[in-house]
Amino acid sequence: MKSGVQTRFWQVCWLGRCPLKISYPNLYNITLYPDLEVSKAFVNGHWSLQYIRQFNESLSRDSLLDLLSATEPTDGRDQVFLAFG
Repeated sequence: MKSGVQTRFWQVCWLGRCPLKISYPNLYNITLYPDLEVSKAFVNGHWSLQYIRQFNESLSRDSLLDLLSATEPTDGRDQVFLAFG
């Protein structure tokens, strides 16, 4: 992952083995911006995701934030890596 400008946060497999919309369907279903780029989700050094309503269950949100905490976009073009296995 580089800048995240060409990478859709929810739509592509950029963190883990599948798209985040598959890993976190409850969050994806209430996201305000389903086509959000990774670069726009990372604001002023923090992950900022917006949803259309409040959470009834925050466990999946906390799990996603834990996963994101070890990831930070950097300068440069996004790259595609093929994973097999």
